[in-house]
Amino acid sequence: MSTILTEEQKKRIEANKQRALEIRAKKLENSSSSPVDKQVHNSPQFNSKPITQNISQTNSPSVTVSSQNGSQFYSRPVDNSKANYYINKFKKTSLSSATGKQEIVTGTCVLTAPDRFTVVVGYCQALISAFQSIEGRIYDAKTKNWSFPLSQYKTLLNKVSDIRDMVTLGPIPSPVLRLFNDRVSKNLAGSDLSRLTPSLLTSLYPFQKIGIQFGISKNCRCILADDMGLGKTIQALGLCDYYRDDWPLLIMCPASMRFQWDEEIRTHLPYVPESGIYVINSSKDEFLNPKVVITSYDLMSKISKQLKSIRFNIVIADESHFLKSTKANRTRVGVDLIKSARRCILLSGTPALSRPIELYSQINAIDPKFFPNMTDFGIRYCGGVKNHFGWDFSGSTNMEELKLVMEEKFMIRRLKSEVLTQLPAKIRQVISIEHAMDTSDKKMKALIKKLDSEKVVGMERRGALLAYYHETGITKINAINDYITSLLEQNKKFLVFAHHQVVLDAVSKLLEDKKTFYIRIDGSVGSEERKSVVDQFQYEEKFRVAVLSITAANSGITLTAANLVVFAELFWNPGILTQAEDRAHRIGQQDSVLIQYLVAKNTADDYLWPLVMTKLDVLNRAGLSKDNFSAADTTAHNFKDPSQKSIANYFLDLDDETEVLFNSVMDDFESEIPEKKLKLST
Repeated sequence: MSTILTEEQKKRIEANKQRALEIRAKKLENSSSSPVDKQVHNSPQFNSKPITQNISQTNSPSVTVSSQNGSQFYSRPVDNSKANYYINKFKKTSLSSATGKQEIVTGTCVLTAPDRFTVVVGYCQALISAFQSIEGRIYDAKTKNWSFPLSQYKTLLNKVSDIRDMVTLGPIPSPVLRLFNDRVSKNLAGSDLSRLTPSLLTSLYPFQKIGIQFGISKNCRCILADDMGLGKTIQALGLCDYYRDDWPLLIMCPASMRFQWDEEIRTHLPYVPESGIYVINSSKDEFLNPKVVITSYDLMSKISKQLKSIRFNIVIADESHFLKSTKANRTRVGVDLIKSARRCILLSGTPALSRPIELYSQINAIDPKFFPNMTDFGIRYCGGVKNHFGWDFSGSTNMEELKLVMEEKFMIRRLKSEVLTQLPAKIRQVISIEHAMDTSDKKMKALIKKLDSEKVVGMERRGALLAYYHETGITKINAINDYITSLLEQNKKFLVFAHHQVVLDAVSKLLEDKKTFYIRIDGSVGSEERKSVVDQFQYEEKFRVAVLSITAANSGITLTAANLVVFAELFWNPGILTQAEDRAHRIGQQDSVLIQYLVAKNTADDYLWPLVMTKLDVLNRAGLSKDNFSAADTTAHNFKDPSQKSIANYFLDLDDETEVLFNSVMDDFESEIPEKKLKLST
């Protein structure tokens, strides 16, 4: 809301301003002992020693032309306005009314392209004349800023130094300047990937090969920041495969992803012996002569001494934004491990969740010498302001320059929209999750034993099958919630399908505890109410999750606002699953849809997934379906444990009487499940 000032208010403001300037001038006069002292007081200063060169011994301020090393690479122009710090607009600093000095125009040089920089500065005719004498200059009438070829940077500083009594410019940080002055155009496609494991190489999309080649060009110290669903995991393993001579390998990741990494390594890098892969479950776990150690971030902090005693020459930090807080113990431990490794691969679709300062610990881990001082980084890129509580780095400045630095030095990032032509319309992934090993696990074992018994027949067997399926849902709840929490942290909008009421309720409670706006559609939601909540999800950005019953919300609704679909539970009927998938994959969907099936070992999931694929194959042969679940990335899970063949027979034999009975009882079971009444979120 804007406010129009009256003439009287304007006069009062001007009078207050002049009075404040007079008071300030008196304080300056009383506190200064020499002209040099005055000059230092009015110069940008963040350390105890001066940070600029050529400070004049007169009353005339000097131009800031810094040539210091990386530890003090940025000298901020004088500006007492916090707002101006945040938007990086430098205005004239007038001292004439207070001290009689000549006006000083302050500004800064900012990189705006790999080969060009822009000067953001207030008006000064002498400065414009200097600009007009430089070759390759461009004036932007809209922003009123001048830009120049980077090759003319020193020329500009020399010309500005001639008018140092009128202008002060903050320089481009010296490491940034060196990075782009020494820039060599690299042909990423020139990197030879023939040494990769053949099965891994043939499974890569073209853009994934480029991601691996980017990592090679950075000596495998980089951030893979591709959008979710573009295969950061397989690219990271490709780099580890390329540098296999540098192992052992350490993988730090969220707790819910530990077993996913275990399965991915077993699939894509089959030469790694199973005995050499250690998944850390407790701080008491031991690992001797490991090839691979996989740990959660929290456990990593508890076993830091053991980890540091082993020379891990390759480190993967999955969801590396977990290392964003410089004060967190896991960040200190993780960064130390990354710094000590020869190679490091950081993975995150969202390296900075809310502000650029969150990048600092990650890029400092990759190259400690580039931005060795967080304060300098915070001043340059985070609108750093010093207050009574210390430095405030919650802002953002010079974002265009930071983006250039990240892409040139540290990071490769592709969005789905940029590689859409290389992607299928649907990408299916099977995500291995760790189910709770508690009393539920004992129930699971008892049910398996019961089903193994030849004495259990007829209705008793059907009841045992359904109980096994139901108990699987309960057993998976904690792991499901852990995975959904990780998605919430990535600011994704997504659908969650489940079958059992207890699972739907658990997911809903999690979202309520997380204060996340969501909709829920189950069998109790009428058609009018259904349309209302669907519109909320489709058109209101604040609604981030749709919690859906597999059987009640698999048709008749459009939820294309999301391109991520998560199945917390499996279902025996592939037609129901594909219909549910298509809630997001419909006309109006402009993106490839990522579909994730969460499965847990030693549960009914081991048999439900093969059952789905078998049934779908029958439908395909009859021309009744065009979906192919066998094309899904099932690398995250080993199905059909040979030790459980007796149970597999109950699920996989389509001609068996038990299968017919199971289908029948499942149909009855679906219609009888009570569903929680939807409460609209507003």
